[in-house]
Amino acid sequence: MGCGAGLLSESLARLGARVTGIDPVTRNMALARAAAAKAAQIIHYRVGTADALRDEGRQFDVVCALAVIEHVPDRRRFLETLSAPLRPGGLLIVTSIDRTLLAWLAAIVAGERILGILPRGTHRWDWFVRPQKAQAVLAGKGLGLIDLRGMRYLPLFNRVGWTTRTGVNWAGTWRRSA
Repeated sequence: MGCGAGLLSESLARLGARVTGIDPVTRNMALARAAAAKAAQIIHYRVGTADALRDEGRQFDVVCALAVIEHVPDRRRFLETLSAPLRPGGLLIVTSIDRTLLAWLAAIVAGERILGILPRGTHRWDWFVRPQKAQAVLAGKGLGLIDLRGMRYLPLFNRVGWTTRTGVNWAGTWRRSA
């Protein structure tokens, strides 16, 4: 969900997954389709939303929304909708930015204003999502938390890694009851 230009979709396809990439932005789909064609990858891309999949009754073993939810105005509804196309036993993987002072300093002040890693205005602090909030919403939709961990990025070394601290970036995996 919110696959953008298809970076994750391409990686999953290379690993052998059958991938459907969904994004509401037509330009993103054009970029994703062109990249998949150039790499000779079979990826089904479509302009749409999680709501459309829900309305069609589509079901998937895995739904990923990586670095998407913090750009969606109604984050609660988006999380609820993400759970709808999961098959029983299916996995939902979500990454986001925590709504903490440290996250504001890291993502907006450092990432956008000082280092210029991201364009200014990419993020709104009030749209960042606490992992506990995501957990509460998804538990209410019958999903059980399997794993929650922090992610760290060291821009001076261009290195990423896992951490137990979720106060800046976090990744969670939930499973739908069988």
